[in-house]
Amino acid sequence: MEKEILQAIRELSAGMKSLHHKVDSLEKRMGGLETRIESLETRIDSLETRIESLETRMDSLEKRIDSLEKRMDERFDAIEASLEILVRENHENKLEILRLKRAK
Repeated sequence: MEKEILQAIRELSAGMKSLHHKVDSLEKRMGGLETRIESLETRIDSLETRIESLETRMDSLEKRIDSLEKRMDERFDAIEASLEILVRENHENKLEILRLKRAK
């Protein structure tokens, strides 16, 4: 009976050693996974920062575009007003020329 108990203890001890090695191996793998997760989190943070920067830049560009569109509209309005004045003056000049020709 004592031999059987000693054999069972040896088997239990061998099983415990094997289990201990498996636990050590799993802890190492977990450490590797944690390192990879931390690396991915760092990359995600970096990407989020880049996205925020790009969104800020896009907002700035949209404001500049709006400003340029407003300035273009103002300039087109000014050009249109100038053309109307020129057309009216041209018409008035033609009428004056016709009047002068008739007066001769």
